[in-house]
This record gives sequence, structure tokens and C-alpha cells, in this order.
Amino acid sequence: MPNISDEIFDIIIKYIYGGFVNVEKVETKFIFDLMMAANKFEIEELTKKLENHLIETKNSWLKSHFSLVYRSIFNGSNFKYLEKFCNDIVAKYPSLIFDAEDFTSLQESALVSLLKRDDLQLEEVIIWDYITKWGIAQNSALPVPYKKILDEQLWDDLTQYFIDQDKPMESIILPPRTILVQELPIRTTKPINPFSTIITYEHVAEISSWIDRKSSTYSLTSIPYDTVVIMKVKGTEEILGGYNRLIWDIMWDTNNIKKRDRAIENTHGLPFGDILHMYSPSSNFSLNNYCGCTIYEKPIKTTIDKFSIVD
Repeated sequence: MPNISDEIFDIIIKYIYGGFVNVEKVETKFIFDLMMAANKFEIEELTKKLENHLIETKNSWLKSHFSLVYRSIFNGSNFKYLEKFCNDIVAKYPSLIFDAEDFTSLQESALVSLLKRDDLQLEEVIIWDYITKWGIAQNSALPVPYKKILDEQLWDDLTQYFIDQDKPMESIILPPRTILVQELPIRTTKPINPFSTIITYEHVAEISSWIDRKSSTYSLTSIPYDTVVIMKVKGTEEILGGYNRLIWDIMWDTNNIKKRDRAIENTHGLPFGDILHMYSPSSNFSLNNYCGCTIYEKPIKTTIDKFSIVD
């Protein structure tokens, strides 16, 4: 098939979508579905054009629909650019995939592509735990024969290591993955007004470490997050919080803001998935008892009653 110019691409979209419309106003989900269909029918040039169009102009949509995109593109091997786009995100925020409820159903090609990344932000021993979990799920009746999946020399070296850790290994041991440390400028003066009336900078460092599942706490000069929301519940003094690794995304039309997905409900508050949501029709979270949370693996609040926020 000949190369598809931007003009021809616009015509194709308009024709398939129906009528002469502004391509920029075509729903992104339609573009995504069209790309998947073009790939299924092996229309390679159109597939690539749509793939590049999504990455270049629909970046926020891809992030706010990350799970859908990631699970779809690894059914084949034709979405190299989207694979890289998604894996760049997962490498930095691995819990998006590794801690997902459906992790064990992840396609093998998707898992392998992540394991090849030298910048995957997980410690090697944790990666092995995830691989073992995924492997067992593929055949729950099969034991885990570590000795059979490891090189014979490596098995001998590992056995010897537990006996004498000073003895050199004969196996070629690759260096660990690169763990990124985002350094922030050192604060030379304290702010006139405290950044929070609920928590301290030390709390921020510890919470950031929880998010990244680090065994050690971030130093105060290397805290990588500034979008963590902390709230104190009115009447109980309970402290709750949430964070968003990717993006809160909204879609504007001429009259109002429409709901795109669970990433954002409206202009009156912020939700954190289906677990915790802030809401106030009057933009005052201390009134009305509109905020709420649902049951999680571990309770994050003593009751699931609606509540207001002091701060």
C-alpha cells in the first residue's frame, strides 16, 4: 500500500466516520478502534498512521485509558511505537501493571518486553517474585522447578554462595537495572507558610516511598512526587490520601465538561479510582458530607459513611 499522506489520512477518517467532519473532533476511542481494525485486516500503512496520530495528538487519552491500550497492543506485534510509549510509562511506574489485579493474565510478549528494560524501576528480587507469581498462574498445578529453569553453572554458583559468599562466581552476572533518583533542589530556607497543616516533609518522603514500594525512605531532597492529596476527615480526625501516577483528563465541549472515565468526575472534586473520592457541589469540602470511600483490601476508614473534609 502506498504511503498515506496527511490529506489522504483525513479523508479516510472522514469517510469511515461518516460525513465531512473535523478530524480533530472525532472521538479518540473511534480512532483507536479503527487502528485495531486496520491492524486486524493487515492494512499496515493505515495502522502506523493511526498509531502515530494517537501518540502525537492523543497523549492524554492514551494515559487516561492506559489499561485498555496496554492490554490491546500486545495481542499482536505490530504496535512498536505504542509498545514503547506504554513501556516507558510502566518502566517508571511498574505498579501500574505488576500490582494490577489481572497481572497474571498479562500476555507473555508484554511481560518479556518489560523484562528487557534496563530501566524498569523494580529491584531484581522483586521482579523474580512477580515472574514466579505469573508463571504459577499459567499452570497452577505445576511446581516451580527453579533448578530446571536456571543454567547449571548458575545453580552451582548460587548453592556455593550460600556456603561461602566470598568465593568468586564463574557465571556471568549482569549489573542490576538502573534505578532512577530524581533529585530536587535543596531547600535553603523554610517556606513562610507551611506547605501542609496535616503532614510534614518527613511524612511526604515516607508516603512517596510507599508509592514506589521502596524498602528505604526517600531523602528530603529526592522526593519524586508533588501531587499527593492528603485530607483530614471532619469529626473523626482520620487522615486519608490518594495519588495519581498518570493524569487527570477532561474533555471540553462548548457548554460544559463531560465525564471521560473514572479518572475525573467533574469540576467539583477529585476521585482516586473507585476507592476514594472528593466531591462538593459548592467547591467547599468541609460542607455537605459528599466525600466518600468504599471498602478496600484493608479498610482505609472506620466507616463507609459519607464525610466532609476539615483540610
